Amino acid sequence: MRPTRLARARPGFTLVEMLVALTLTAIIGGAITALFVTQERSFDTQTKLQSARDVSRGARNLITSELRMLDRDSGVVYAAPDTLVLRVPYAMGVACGLAGGLVVSVLPVDSAMIAYSAYAGYAVRDFATGRYQYLTKDAEPATGAVSVCTAAGVDTVAGGQTLQLSPGVDAGPGAPVMLWQVVRYYFAASTQVPGRRALYRGLPGLNLTEEVVAPFADDAHFEFYVDGGVVPDTVAPASLASLTGIELVLNSLSERPSGDGTYPVVRLRTAVFFKNRRN
Repeated sequence: MRPTRLARARPGFTLVEMLVALTLTAIIGGAITALFVTQERSFDTQTKLQSARDVSRGARNLITSELRMLDRDSGVVYAAPDTLVLRVPYAMGVACGLAGGLVVSVLPVDSAMIAYSAYAGYAVRDFATGRYQYLTKDAEPATGAVSVCTAAGVDTVAGGQTLQLSPGVDAGPGAPVMLWQVVRYYFAASTQVPGRRALYRGLPGLNLTEEVVAPFADDAHFEFYVDGGVVPDTVAPASLASLTGIELVLNSLSERPSGDGTYPVVRLRTAVFFKNRRN
């Protein structure tokens, strides 16, 4: 058999078939590439939104845990759209009696809580009205006499403390007592994310300020529920005793921009209402 006849008998592709195959491969490859790009962009967008949500959630979890402990009438000592100054309880106890001051049997408190708390005063509950009387310290707590609690029939708890608080107020044995500190929350320029806002938590008694979380949008702020209203006001009332709750407008930003240079924003609102009282 001649070589030319062998070549003609060998199987292969025509030029037209190869062009068709290349065209189909390019179409399918382009579609797959577009799908991967779309999925990657979607994943990146979700990641940025999740990052922004984490900012809001971190701030919400911290500040709401303290706002929920506030007593109505006296828990908020200063309020503005960008600043809250609060009297936050950090330890609870039971009044025993007067002996150079009010002797209190304090329940056990985590050592870390004590280390990062700045005692500013105490509040004692009036059994008749159900409301707390707040007293600002004139001296640091001293060790109280356990015998005063024993005589009043108030048991001391293992791991707790017996403290003498000044100024002393004549509270009946068994009256609930709260030790409180001053905590300041405010929005200001971030030191960690330049050009953005952050939520700060300050303890004036310890001269300590911490940037809690960032970045927030410029319109993140506080709003105020007054006299049991259902719609918050953007301006704090003249009488803080009329405050019944705080609206947290925690509009947060992603730390990374989108392809167009803008930063995804997650808008979060949550409200915290103060404890009810008997009157």
